[in-house]
Amino acid sequence: MLKIIYTKNEKKILFGDKSEELYKSINNISIDNIAFQFLNKLECETIQGINLENFYIYDNIPLYYFERPTIYLKLKYILTSFMIIKNIIENTNEEVEVISDDEIFIELSEKVFKLNYSRTNAEKENNGNTINKFKLFKRVINGMGSYIKFKLKSINSKDNIIVLSSVININLIKLMGKKQLVDTQIGPLVDSLDKEHNIINFQFMSSYNYLNKSLAFKRSFVPFEFFIIYKKLFGEKIVNPSLITNKLELLGELNFDFQDHNLKDIFMKHVFSNLENRYYMSLTEILCAEKFIKKNRITKLFVTDEGDRPRCFITAGNRMGIKTYALQHGIINEVSPAYMINSKYTGIVPKLTFLWGDKYKDMLLAGSNVYNDSITKVVGQLRTDLILGYNKNDEKDTDKIKILYATQYFKDLLIPATDMLFKALNLINREYEIIIKLHPADEFYNIYIEKIQEYGIKNVKILKDGDLYELLSWSDVVISVHSTVVVEGAILNKPSICIRLPKYDDLGGFIKDGISLGAKEEKEIVTYLDNLEIYSKNNEFIKYLENNFYKIDGKVNERIMNEVD
Repeated sequence: MLKIIYTKNEKKILFGDKSEELYKSINNISIDNIAFQFLNKLECETIQGINLENFYIYDNIPLYYFERPTIYLKLKYILTSFMIIKNIIENTNEEVEVISDDEIFIELSEKVFKLNYSRTNAEKENNGNTINKFKLFKRVINGMGSYIKFKLKSINSKDNIIVLSSVININLIKLMGKKQLVDTQIGPLVDSLDKEHNIINFQFMSSYNYLNKSLAFKRSFVPFEFFIIYKKLFGEKIVNPSLITNKLELLGELNFDFQDHNLKDIFMKHVFSNLENRYYMSLTEILCAEKFIKKNRITKLFVTDEGDRPRCFITAGNRMGIKTYALQHGIINEVSPAYMINSKYTGIVPKLTFLWGDKYKDMLLAGSNVYNDSITKVVGQLRTDLILGYNKNDEKDTDKIKILYATQYFKDLLIPATDMLFKALNLINREYEIIIKLHPADEFYNIYIEKIQEYGIKNVKILKDGDLYELLSWSDVVISVHSTVVVEGAILNKPSICIRLPKYDDLGGFIKDGISLGAKEEKEIVTYLDNLEIYSKNNEFIKYLENNFYKIDGKVNERIMNEVD
């Protein structure tokens, strides 16, 4: 008997008294490519003369593209589960039983592969996401002050600007000799714009866990919750039902066959259910953004990322005839659903997208028909303007290695990665210090504490906040799975090791591009750490920085400002 364990806290294969990591069953499969190709197949299908992007249209707005990143992630999750089960079955002669608390995994096991299963109860996770009403009230009061200031200045201002930012991008860094909280994604640009223009900076806050950081941030902003209230008050009132073309009943006619299995029922239930309501929410957000832009005589819009919510504002801005700008937020690859779009609807992308390097521009122009040379501009990464003020600290203490472990926030990533790293630390032949720098969205502090105790890790600190660039200066090596901290470390001459997991194998392309060493098991990490001194920056490494970050010269913000003024 072979057992597949697939729960929130455990993912493994049991056979006899042995166990194996579950995702090894798809070790040589690119799930991202498979999922994106399947999505493209669905998008290209024609039903009654129209395709997926035309199933729900409002006044020439294709609502599909505002939900597309979420659709892709849900689809990918189903296909990942499918491939795990299929590959395990095909590589064993044993009877297979599934033990799971995951609804999708159970449905695939029972209805597609006809396996016996046992359902376990999913443990509820306490993420400590409690509301401090006084602090929330303070955020609201501060926001009201910023909004009133914006409104008063807008009376005489000819250049009123919307910025969409996120509290998750606020980091403690050293600026002009002082430690302060800075929005490292768009903050320097906002400061420059604020000197001559009237700005309303709508700040997203996805979790109340970021409330303290939001209150400590000294720049002016308006909580995005204000816009949510605005949308609830006016959203439905400004929708004209006669402008809606709704053909969502055609979804069921798409071909959901995948590797000789019909997955229609599972896709319809877990990917496309309630789609009309989700589209409608995006529609009301677009129309309310239009109303706000018109009422406040907005002339420009700046966003980071081009996902669902920023795209709502981009589309609204384009429809209102204002200048819309976007800054690249993270790594773009050939399967990025927010970017790799082929559509006749070009009004859903900014008038100008600022990109980190030529690599990303070439990728966009090759993989999408809604971007072109005239609406994409390579300027470099804005964060590099902030990094340059830090000491590269190339001197190494040969007796002790200083490790910066940059985490990520997916539980099925952080647990196996941390296990592998901690096993390696117990095998290396030298002293070490390790700082675990939590990703801003990583709320699994207790898991790291448990792992530290389990493996007896010494000389360790866990930091939720802290000056990332100072930590990079301190470190001898960066270890992660595919965090962009690896790249920021490279700018400061820091070698890095990317932990290669079957489900998350070099998604940033850092190993492929030659800036990071790759490790599939703890012994490889040990070899790298014990011989770190032989690491050297080669020509491939230098070429990577040029292709991905254009110029690291402290003038990225200046180049952006030259384009928008």
